[in-house]
Amino acid sequence: MFDHEKQLLEEHGLQVLSMLGQGGFGRVYQVHNKKFGVIAAKIMKEDDFEFGEWQTGIRLTKNVLNPFVLKQIESFQTEDYAVILMEYANMGGLDSLITSKKDIPIPLIRVIMRQIFEGLRLMHEKGLIHRDIKEQNILIHNPLGSDRVIFKICDFGLVKSQKNVEQSTLISVAGTLPYLPPELLLGNEEGDPIKADTKIDVWAAGIILHRLLTHTFPFKSTSLQAINIFMLRQNLVRPQSVKDDIIWDLITKLLTFDRKDRISSSDALNHPFFTGEQAMKQISPLSIELAQTAQQAKQRGDKNMTQYDTEASFSLHINDIKQQINIDSSNTESARQRWRRSKGSEPKSVIIPSKTAEIPQKESLSPKPPQLKIQQIKVIKKEVEQPKSIWIKIRDDLLKPIIGNESKKQEIIKDQEQGCDYIIQRFKGKQDEEGRREAIKDGLIEGLNYAFQNHELNSISRKYSDAFFYLTYTSDQIKLLIYQRQPYQGLLRLLEHTESLIVGDAIGYILNIINSGADTTSIKQQHPHFTSIQQYDGIRKIFELFNKNKRQSFKDKASICIGHLFRSQEIADSLMRVEIIKHLIFLLSSSDQWTQEQSKLALNYLSRNTVNRSEILKYVDLKKIEQDLKQPVKRNEQQKQSILQQQEFDIFLLSAVIQVRKDDGHRLQIFSSGIVDEILTIFNTQELNSNDEVGLQIYSMPPYPGLIRLLEHSNIQYTFLIPSHAQIALKCRCGSVSGVVLDPYRRILFIEIVIRIIHSILNILLVGANTTPETQQHPHFNSMQACDGIKKTYSLFHQNRNKEIKDIAAICIGQLFRAQEITNKSMRKDIIGYLKELTTDSDQWTRNEANWRLRGLAQNAVNKADIEADGFAIPEWGKKG
Repeated sequence: MFDHEKQLLEEHGLQVLSMLGQGGFGRVYQVHNKKFGVIAAKIMKEDDFEFGEWQTGIRLTKNVLNPFVLKQIESFQTEDYAVILMEYANMGGLDSLITSKKDIPIPLIRVIMRQIFEGLRLMHEKGLIHRDIKEQNILIHNPLGSDRVIFKICDFGLVKSQKNVEQSTLISVAGTLPYLPPELLLGNEEGDPIKADTKIDVWAAGIILHRLLTHTFPFKSTSLQAINIFMLRQNLVRPQSVKDDIIWDLITKLLTFDRKDRISSSDALNHPFFTGEQAMKQISPLSIELAQTAQQAKQRGDKNMTQYDTEASFSLHINDIKQQINIDSSNTESARQRWRRSKGSEPKSVIIPSKTAEIPQKESLSPKPPQLKIQQIKVIKKEVEQPKSIWIKIRDDLLKPIIGNESKKQEIIKDQEQGCDYIIQRFKGKQDEEGRREAIKDGLIEGLNYAFQNHELNSISRKYSDAFFYLTYTSDQIKLLIYQRQPYQGLLRLLEHTESLIVGDAIGYILNIINSGADTTSIKQQHPHFTSIQQYDGIRKIFELFNKNKRQSFKDKASICIGHLFRSQEIADSLMRVEIIKHLIFLLSSSDQWTQEQSKLALNYLSRNTVNRSEILKYVDLKKIEQDLKQPVKRNEQQKQSILQQQEFDIFLLSAVIQVRKDDGHRLQIFSSGIVDEILTIFNTQELNSNDEVGLQIYSMPPYPGLIRLLEHSNIQYTFLIPSHAQIALKCRCGSVSGVVLDPYRRILFIEIVIRIIHSILNILLVGANTTPETQQHPHFNSMQACDGIKKTYSLFHQNRNKEIKDIAAICIGQLFRAQEITNKSMRKDIIGYLKELTTDSDQWTRNEANWRLRGLAQNAVNKADIEADGFAIPEWGKKG
């Protein structure tokens, strides 16, 4: 909680109960004061919003008996802050209903939209434009002690006052992108101020109705380009799932592209969807009952009953929505209890806020200079207003054979190169995956493939290969889409091009696409692209490039391609096998990190075949490696770097041949040679930062000092490249732990690294536990204590939110303090309390371990007292949970 904000609220007589959430315009607190009881207070820096517009929202909703607009109670401002006091709803937002993906019955959609439009009608009648209508800004409330459900429009941070209800007003571009109407998003191409009116909110309500009905937006994606194209083409497509003609008619009237023809909120309420015979027939019996009960209360003099409470068409019973949304009735009750503890009085009009409700985040579009938006729209319009997609035109041009007289040929080439220029300009330096998908869908890859396969090579300039590059230079998903278009035949032909830059492009693209397919099948299987390349004699062509070309980068990429393609299978051509493996081993000492990483991966793939591995082992001299690892590094900087590079080379080479789990013979040889001991010595004595270039994949490596130090590595942040010193030590000394074998070169998140380390510590503790009676102190306690491992494991437990890490850290500490007191009171309380929680965990192994650790701890009287403090029964020995 922010102390200065809490102090500000308390200075104004508002007792802060909790922080409810945070949004684009500030934070919201649950507060209490004598006048209003329990309410919500939104506090913002004054610079973050237009206070006049907030005041307008407060003025126009104050003293109005419309339950469908969140009531603004009061506001005040200081030199630096503004505070809005408001009622709050207890069932979250409408977005929870839509994202549940559950089919919503049309009668339920009808009453929801009726309430929303009535809230909008009130605002629009008073000249108020909300400007940010979206499902996150529609809150759901179940009044205390009632079965009624009310949908409330909230968040007036972008509200705009329209001086004349009958005329449009100048307005800035603001709101949430997928809900913005054409008049705001497309703007005015002449640069004039944007004119808009309450129809902004009607469009957004139409988007909400579309999502309630289909759970989707009416455009292909929520990217700016896709939305702009949808608006410029003005093509609202009826989804096949929409069967009801009346509701679709309403949607088309709400999502009319010209605001002058779009209906108003009042018109919407008079639409047959709300007023027709079918609408009347589908009113729920529970809604009728609610209205009748309200009418009776009103007749008895209850002034809190509004006209909407007594109308069945506006009434929604909580049982009619239970199937679509998770309802936690404890929210209201817990709020009520907090209110009672605060000794306040609950005014009848106040809504008790939910403990779990959050103010939705704003995804506001900052008002950009009009000319920037105009340029963007003009580019898109140029594409959309073409008789057919610009991509289809470029594809058709590329599919033309270069025939005719010289003038005609040059004209065809010119058209094709202009298309390539457009592709380059469109995607260069951009991560526009949606645009690339559209281009690929419309056949650009087929067009470029045709050119690569059929044009005379001297007529294919680098513009063609650059265009292909900017289509592929993105995610693996895009590369897989390209692979489905069978690009290898054309790319392999480019290897014969006389221009070296194009050859370099081609072998690079081939390697990129090969890499993208690596994870689509098991590492134990042949590479999934092997057959696709081999059918065009591609492996021979790549090996030819390797042999005949003197450019280092070409040879490097060619050898890596072949190494990848022969994953887990023998390179039958003995000459190819010898040359490729020799070159890949040479690349382990490359100064280029990408080349080094790719060569390691290729060698690892090849080593999974016994014939290939035998060839690799010819380069492994265990005695030399042991001597290399013994070299001290505390010399001058040049010598230090040379020694480290050689050690890294040795480690990488070893790692490539011990990844196969069944290769115990080589693992035993490496262990017997003393190499593992040297690796562990490096980990325990060398500066950790010297291992940066190698990377770290810590799966399991004894002893404890090395593992504990790795948890403190200053550069462990996001991703690591494996294998490493630790991987070698693990594979040689322990083999595979728990049957888990990771892909040795995949980048993995930091959290997975920590999980591997803490699991390794636990595995070693479990083995050690069996060497002494369970009634004695754990035999590894002193070793862990000596390297401050217990304290650091507890710190890991205390600071980490990841459940797996927290579970294992607690079990480790429980194991270490077997039959002895946890003297640190905080640690004892935290660990025992958490282990007791784990005895009911959904995972059986976790339950068993928690029970065993508690039994071990309970052998000490102090620990036992804490375990049994709340009546917890310690399981008997020999009975696992």
